Amino acid sequence: MTTTTAPVQRGSVTIQRVLTTASIIACLPYLTLKLSWLAGFDLGRMPGSDWGTTMWIANLGTATMETYAVFLAVAFIASWRRRVPDVVVLLPMWIATGFLAVIVVGLPIQLAIGVDTTADSGSPLSLEPWVWPTVYAGFFVLGISLIANFVLDARAHYVPRLGRASHDGLVLLVAAGVACAVITLKIMGFVESGFGGTGVADTVLIVAAVAVVPALAYAQRRGTTLAAALVWFTGAPFLSIGIFLLVLSVVPDELADISRYATIGAVLMVALGLIAGRTLHSMLRRHQPSDQVSATRHA
Repeated sequence: MTTTTAPVQRGSVTIQRVLTTASIIACLPYLTLKLSWLAGFDLGRMPGSDWGTTMWIANLGTATMETYAVFLAVAFIASWRRRVPDVVVLLPMWIATGFLAVIVVGLPIQLAIGVDTTADSGSPLSLEPWVWPTVYAGFFVLGISLIANFVLDARAHYVPRLGRASHDGLVLLVAAGVACAVITLKIMGFVESGFGGTGVADTVLIVAAVAVVPALAYAQRRGTTLAAALVWFTGAPFLSIGIFLLVLSVVPDELADISRYATIGAVLMVALGLIAGRTLHSMLRRHQPSDQVSATRHA
């Protein structure tokens, strides 16, 4: 699938360059920590902490993800942007949105209600207290700058191709059932942790689970930018966080101790995310051929 490019205003290009710069700067603290740990240095680690092979692989994976965020930020302003296949941008960007949007929404709430963002919360990672606020401040800036940059990019490359999602009542019915199950499990998690621990993230996911089915239904009725945006932002956290929790559930407890009901919740979240992804794909699939789009714009 190739991309279709609409004319981009000079002002938007300038804004995108600023956003790209902000994204790259925001990635530097996290990448510095990850690369130092991969090289065997103890920057930000508590004295005496001993990380094994699992943590090295995890650090390599997360460093790769952060590097890809830099690639996306650069791609949005690069001259070769129009030659980048959709899947190279959309799927990684959707996964990134799922992680970053929860932080962008949740971090100010945590700070406002006084949740300690510097605590390890019993994590075996044994990090210095300054690491968490440094990393999450970077994620917050990255979330705002990268998502805003993508919105401007999508206006040129994807919005002209949007159409109504395929009408399927069964999809909505299944999505409603899965969303109800996710809400139930996340309420259980919130009751256990309150606004501490993962409580804020659980609250954000509950709100998204309530909104995702109406968003899917709206996308089946209207092929608008608003419909696509609603499905994009309400569906992304489920795929991203669901996959993350599933990965944690199958690795040694060196990373995290994931309960059985949390694993079940992760499977349901991935399923809900895939349903949203299917809807987004059907909205983009119905587009005019490139030559027809060009002829329409020049008519």
